[in-house]
Amino acid sequence: MRPQAKYVRVDASNPQAAGQCDRCGFWWQLHRLQWQMEWAGMQLYNTRKLVCPKCLDVPFEQLRTIILPPDPLPVEDARVPNFVVEES
Repeated sequence: MRPQAKYVRVDASNPQAAGQCDRCGFWWQLHRLQWQMEWAGMQLYNTRKLVCPKCLDVPFEQLRTIILPPDPLPVEDARVPNFVVEES
């Protein structure tokens, strides 16, 4: 038994394709289904799942790569204090 097609509107004068949501299994107009996206590195990638507006998730930002700034330039001819002499 399949779920009811309560989100599909049938019009004989303007027929449109219907599709099934990959997450909940309900039938929707195909143009209303959207591709689910996820973060991978620096860009979004398509998970190849067509989902309805109710099941569509916002891509999780914590899966995004963090860009760290470059290290500061080193100090030329740095002098490190002699801690052994200073502590005694």
